[in-house]
Amino acid sequence: PQLLELSGDDSLNPDLRTFYFCADSPEHGDEWTKALLNSRHNALLDEREAYRQVCDGFAMQLQELHEDLDETRKLHSDCEEECYRIRSSKEEERRHCTRIIQESLERDIPSNSTPSFAQTRRAYRTDLETVRQQDMGLVPAVQLLCDYTALLEESCCEMNETLEDQKDQLRKQNDGDSRHKKELQALLKAKTHEWEVEKETYQHQIKRLEQQLALSQKMFKDAQQDLVSQKMEM
Repeated sequence: PQLLELSGDDSLNPDLRTFYFCADSPEHGDEWTKALLNSRHNALLDEREAYRQVCDGFAMQLQELHEDLDETRKLHSDCEEECYRIRSSKEEERRHCTRIIQESLERDIPSNSTPSFAQTRRAYRTDLETVRQQDMGLVPAVQLLCDYTALLEESCCEMNETLEDQKDQLRKQNDGDSRHKKELQALLKAKTHEWEVEKETYQHQIKRLEQQLALSQKMFKDAQQDLVSQKMEM
């Protein structure tokens, strides 16, 4: 028999375990040695092919990673541009809203508004200017607008109550005027009836006087004719 020892290199891999094989003859041992070397050679070829495929795949993976990185950078740049656009748009909207609120506070107030309302509105304008100068954002400006709206609502309610009182007074005055109008209409109707009666009476008197005038004229004419006849006889 022949003893075959399989061990690692002392410098490369000293911790590798040692294996021993027993062959029937030296030829058998040579066959075992060739088989092991051939198997190791094939294994190294397979490992080299695997490493080669890994290296080839690494280049492709590296290219894909570069493409993913470029795409991520582009997406990040697009997101930054979109974020800047959104911030700019929101800033413009905030300025626009602040300008609208300022214009609403600077409108001419009605002439019948109370002095306290005008003073309160001036105070709101001052607060809005403070919010704008200190760049406190849109929320305080909207809160000022809400408070100013509540003030307008309260003022409108007071003016509505005053208007209703004036309507009641006007309605009562109209009722009194209506009664006075009815009394005047009744008096006018009575006077009209009285005038119609007097007119009819005067018309009868005129007609009678006209008849008397016609009769007097006829008598005068007859008298003249008699006078002429008497003169002719004389």
